[in-house]
Amino acid sequence: MDNLDVKYEGQEVVIGGKTYILPDLGYGAYEDHDAFAKIINIGLALEKQKADVLNNPIPKEVFADIRELIYLALKRNYPDLTMEELKDALGLGSALLAVTKLIQREMEVNERLAAELEKNVGKQPAPAKKQTRR
Repeated sequence: MDNLDVKYEGQEVVIGGKTYILPDLGYGAYEDHDAFAKIINIGLALEKQKADVLNNPIPKEVFADIRELIYLALKRNYPDLTMEELKDALGLGSALLAVTKLIQREMEVNERLAAELEKNVGKQPAPAKKQTRR
């Protein structure tokens, strides 16, 4: 598939020597696959590792979460991609670069959402008081 023909815009990532367009995660990733918890676990593991690489290896469960999030995002543009193909093509560097791009993009979206919510909270009318009968 030509990258110009992808369904969703995103960031370029190179996996197994092939360039893919990595879109944002879809809603289903959050509802059906607990993507937000995976993002938090991945972020915590990467921060812990950055502090002391030799004594804080990334747990295999976190690697599985990394692969799953990359797969869920790529699957939106590349529906024929299988998990096994992705697992075979991913290297440590490409996996970490791709998931970092994905998480940074998801955090940007969440920050914009939080700013919009904060901005709009003051604009909301106060809830009506309940009338009680005497």
